[in-house]
Amino acid sequence: MIRIHVRVRTLAREFMHIGAKTFKNIDWWMLLLVETGSLSMYLLWQVRLSGADTTQVWNQFAGLVVMNSAGYIAGKLSQKISLAHSFRLLSVIIINVVLCLALAWTTGFWVGIILYLPHVILLGWIQNMYSGALHMSISDNERATVFSLQAAVVACAAIIVGPACGWLTDSYGLGVGMTSTLFFFLIPIIHEIMRALRDKRKK
Repeated sequence: MIRIHVRVRTLAREFMHIGAKTFKNIDWWMLLLVETGSLSMYLLWQVRLSGADTTQVWNQFAGLVVMNSAGYIAGKLSQKISLAHSFRLLSVIIINVVLCLALAWTTGFWVGIILYLPHVILLGWIQNMYSGALHMSISDNERATVFSLQAAVVACAAIIVGPACGWLTDSYGLGVGMTSTLFFFLIPIIHEIMRALRDKRKK
C-alpha cells in the first residue's frame, strides 16, 4: 500500500508539473482558442445546410465529404506552405473568420457548401500550424499529456458552448448562434499582429 501511495503521489506530481508547463505554452493557448472559436460553426453547420430544399441525409453526407476533403487539402497545404507565425498566418486567420461570418449570415445549400469548404481548409491549416509548433516545443514524454489536456479543455468548453449556441439560435437566429464563439479568434489575431510587428522590427 505504501508503494502504491508513493507511486500515485509521484504520478500526480509529474502530472501537475507537465500541466504547469502546458499552461505557460503560448502555442497551446492559441490552439485552444482557435478550436474553441470554431465550436459554434462545428456544432451548427448541419443546421445551416438543412435550411435548403434538400434532404437531411444528403446535407449531412455532403458536409462530411467536405470535411474529409478539406482535412486532406489542409494537410497538403501544411506540408508545402508554412504559415510560421507571419503575416501569412494572420491573413489566413482573418479570412477564415470572414468565411465564418459569410457562412452564418447567408442561405442556400450550395452557397453554404462553397463557403464551408474553404473555411474548413483554412481552419485545418491554422490548427496544423499551432499543433506543429506545440509539438516542437514539448518533449516526447510530455506530448500525450499536453494534447490530452487540450482535448479535455475543448470538450469542457463544448459542454457549455453547445447549449448556449442552441439557445442563441432559437432566440436570435442561426447567424447569431453560428458566430457566437468567433470572438475567441480575436486573441490569436492580436497575438499574431504583435508577433509579426515584433519580428519585423528585429529585422
